[in-house]
Amino acid sequence: MIYFEIKDEQEKILASNLKDIENFKDIPLDGKIIISNKKIRSGHKETDDIFIRLISVDDKDLYQSRKLFNKALDAFIIISSQLFEYYINKIKNHSHSLKNIQGQMKQKIEGLISEKVTTKSYSYDIFKQKVKEQVSKDVDGSADVLCYLNKRIFDINVHIECFNILSLGKRGELNFIEHNIKKLLLRIAQPFFNDLKQKKVGIHFNIKDEYAKDNKVIFDYKTFNLAMYNFFDNAVKYSKPGSEINLYFEKNHNNFVIKFDMTSIRIEKDEIEKIFNEGCSGINTKNEAGDGIGMYMIKEALSLNNAELIVMPNYSKSETFNNIKYINNIFEIRNKK
Repeated sequence: MIYFEIKDEQEKILASNLKDIENFKDIPLDGKIIISNKKIRSGHKETDDIFIRLISVDDKDLYQSRKLFNKALDAFIIISSQLFEYYINKIKNHSHSLKNIQGQMKQKIEGLISEKVTTKSYSYDIFKQKVKEQVSKDVDGSADVLCYLNKRIFDINVHIECFNILSLGKRGELNFIEHNIKKLLLRIAQPFFNDLKQKKVGIHFNIKDEYAKDNKVIFDYKTFNLAMYNFFDNAVKYSKPGSEINLYFEKNHNNFVIKFDMTSIRIEKDEIEKIFNEGCSGINTKNEAGDGIGMYMIKEALSLNNAELIVMPNYSKSETFNNIKYINNIFEIRNKK
């Protein structure tokens, strides 16, 4: 039997099963010992990030061979480092969206309640009275903020559920139903309208109401919401200031195409596939670069809906603005055939 304990650089225990060992306190940090006729070897190693201790109990080969024991210790270090990096990236993927939503909610609240009220150390009752005074001055605006926050709380719940689906493999929670694509995209894009407006970027939904009503598309709302949330987040970050984003939709029997036509940061030919890799950003993103998570999340979430994102840069329409390279990019979401 093999027992182990892994700690980080602050000596916080990340994983351990040492509590299952009898007479644990009698076992040295390094070396061999026999306790109750059980042959035990113990050892440890440290890297820049983790400390790992390994204990073998009644394993003849590991007890007799220090070389073999050290190889097992090295293997544990390699595996644990890769596993922790994997789960850290998964957490970063989802915290990325949650932080964005939190920032949007904060911005909306600050538009209703003045900074003078939120930054002072009032008691709860005084703070409540100050808020009531400001709300009474703008009832319509206050109702708008409450409706907005209600939607964003729902979106937070969606993103948390998507963590279970995408990172923990709980695929049984998917719920595929028909959606009016225009209404769905408008709802998901709505939190980004103000950011787009600040960049003077126009966004146009070139989809007729009757056409969208008569040609509904089947999606799992949670995962599709996650994909499109990341798409619109990227559109805000990477679209050229003062440009236009045009959305189109076509459906033929069971096949559909959702098309986004925009001027955004240039994607080089050798990056078209790479940008879907976790942690990868294009070379031209420069100061606009995030964590290289958005496109990866879009790909993963769409795949659960039997769909994919196709990137088609038009290299005949390139330009430079504020020392940043832009291009006419066409993004198409299609169902996989």
